[in-house]
Amino acid sequence: RTIVPQKIAEFPEYHIYRSKRVQEQFFGVSILLEAYRVYGETELLEFAISSLKTLIDHYMINGMIFNGEDYTTVCAPAIPMVDMAVFLKEQNDRRYLLFEKATLELGDFLYKRGFSFPTEGTKSELVNEEYEDGSISCTALSLLYICANLQYKQEYMDFAEEILKFHNAWTIYTPDARMYGSSFRWWETIWEGDG
Repeated sequence: RTIVPQKIAEFPEYHIYRSKRVQEQFFGVSILLEAYRVYGETELLEFAISSLKTLIDHYMINGMIFNGEDYTTVCAPAIPMVDMAVFLKEQNDRRYLLFEKATLELGDFLYKRGFSFPTEGTKSELVNEEYEDGSISCTALSLLYICANLQYKQEYMDFAEEILKFHNAWTIYTPDARMYGSSFRWWETIWEGDG
């Protein structure tokens, strides 16, 4: 997949080509920002900024990354958001304010969401609570990454600690070295676990 700068059908400019998999676009932002750091080509940075702005403008609602479902912790989109805000601030580029504000809204959303850990495909009429291992760990990761790199908030630190203690219950301690310290997640049990 690639990010295209044109609006195509229902997709906004700077989207993953004809895809609503927003997590791939967040990865793309990280790759573009890193490519700019390596090659110094301004076009790469501007593409990354435009792509991230599109994600915020079209998929963020009150701090939640929403794409039909809550994607706020699918592949930890807080990381490229923090990285972009910090990088632009270091460059004295005032566009950092947009990304800093959005990232702090995301952190506040996660904090207020509490012990609900939805992810793509977890909706069920049979389940009132959603606990998905990747969403649990990425919630803690997102809050800690914000604290470490953008703005320290003690309530984020305390909540992340609670989350990680809760996450321990999902961790596998087995003599099988391939699985030790991992967990049974929905994705792994379908593809990796079937082997």
